[in-house]
Amino acid sequence: MISIIITSMKDKILTLSSIKVPTPYEIVISRKIGLGYARNWGARQAKGELLVFLDDDLILQDGFWDEVLKVKKGEFSMPYPVCTRVLVIHKNDFWKIGGFNEKIFVTHEDVDFYFNAIDKGLRFRVFPSNLFIHIEHPNYRFQNIYKSLRAVRESITFIVKHHKKHPNLITEFFWGNLKKLKIRTLLLGFIFLPYCLYKKDY
Repeated sequence: MISIIITSMKDKILTLSSIKVPTPYEIVISRKIGLGYARNWGARQAKGELLVFLDDDLILQDGFWDEVLKVKKGEFSMPYPVCTRVLVIHKNDFWKIGGFNEKIFVTHEDVDFYFNAIDKGLRFRVFPSNLFIHIEHPNYRFQNIYKSLRAVRESITFIVKHHKKHPNLITEFFWGNLKKLKIRTLLLGFIFLPYCLYKKDY
């Protein structure tokens, strides 16, 4: 059985309108706070052996479930560039990795999961992006200052954790924010760096 796990705080979940699964399935809606915890909570409720994590703002296209069923044990599938709009993985493999890091509330939980899965020896299968439509959110700044600060802190913690194997993360953070003129983000990053090196939240 397939367990479809959708994390959402919305009353109306767009993704539900286009789910047409050709095999037995269940839907688990997780309304927990914190990206890592919310997804793990959904996985704990799941009865199926194949877990399919979906964002709440997707329109699924023909052929979507054919691609889902191609994912074998020892593999996981996500779109590239890596994001958890779609994640397909067998339950045993999910918990072999340890699931998502529950200390991550705001950002980078998807790439952290990807790196951890690769480190555990799972094979990455690219999920075709043409098999779903993502309804883009309007651009907006984080309304909550605490959430904004946490996002920067989690970004720096993520870099501290993975930079030895992936040194390009440092340049991507620096040049990416510099090109977008996100000077405040860069300054906060430097401020948080000593704290993240000492604290090592995850």
